Parts: sequence; structure tokens; C-alpha cells
Amino acid sequence: KLLAFIHADRRSYTASLSEREVLKNMGRFSWAVDHQQWRNRNPATISIFDIEKGTMRNEIELDYHVHHVLFIDDTTLLVNHIRDDNGMWRIGIDGSNERILRPKNENGTICHQIVTTGGILYEAARAEKGVRRSVMGRYNPITDTFLECPVTEAGYIHTGFDPNGDFIFLELDGEAHGLYAGSLPE
Repeated sequence: KLLAFIHADRRSYTASLSEREVLKNMGRFSWAVDHQQWRNRNPATISIFDIEKGTMRNEIELDYHVHHVLFIDDTTLLVNHIRDDNGMWRIGIDGSNERILRPKNENGTICHQIVTTGGILYEAARAEKGVRRSVMGRYNPITDTFLECPVTEAGYIHTGFDPNGDFIFLELDGEAHGLYAGSLPE
């Protein structure tokens, strides 16, 4: 009965996005360097719309842009991106219990995640000698534990969705571009 969504001031966001596209077209925009600075300059608000009541409330106003918001359960949101970096954090729909779930470590930072009945599946990435190296992982919100396994191929990846969390689906864009499936050990 609730819909969580991200929004921003249309005029300033559109102007900022247009400026970014101009720089990209001129070859003066680096995803590795400039994208995070761009995200830090674009405030966003996470709001919740109650479908049954027809009411909306702003949950949290951020001074940076986030890309994804999902429900972990009926009372907790999962948000993609932290200030100054990729990352995964949660916040209660009442504004309580805000917490970064997995800080940056030797496997890098989390970039995308999905909520399944088997836990939260995600990918984390780091640069290694100019090459993107990734791991696939599972976070268990009940036990507050993580399991991560390396992805053998280098490249940019996106986590796919299996509602039960039995399989890891990912899109890998490296030397080859394809859709892959696997599983994490228990």
C-alpha cells in the first residue's frame, strides 16, 4: 500500500543533466571522476506515497542524489548510494534506524542491489590497475551477515532479480557483453 520514490527539483536537475551531457559530448566528462561530483551537486528527496489514503510525505531530504529506493520490509527502505560514493543504506519509513549496511572494503563499494526472500543481493566493485573488478554478494538483514564471491570476468555489472534469491543473475559489460547466472554458496 506504500510507494517509495526519489524526486528532485525539476529545473535544477534538468539544467545539471544538460550540462553533464554537453561535457560528455565534448569528451570532458569522466564517469570515474565527474559522475560522483555531479551526484553530490544534485539534491534529492525520498518520499512515500500511501496508495490507500492518497497522501504523500517526504521521508528524507538529501543534499546529494540517490538512484534507487526499495522496501526491505513493510517498515524499512533500502537506498542505493551514499554521499561521496556508491553504497547501500537503510532507513525506517518513520526516519529512524538510518544505517550504512556495508562500508567500502577490500572488495570495493556496493553499486546496485535487489531485495529477495533469500536476502539482499548486490554487486560491489573496485578499480584494480585501471580494471573494474567485482564481487556478487548477499546480505542477510536478519543475521546482519554478508557473503561475497568474486566475479571472474572484469567489467561493469548490474544485478538481476530472482524473487527467491536462489540465483545470481548479472549483466556483465567487459571484454564481452552478456547475461550470466550463478549462485552463491550457502
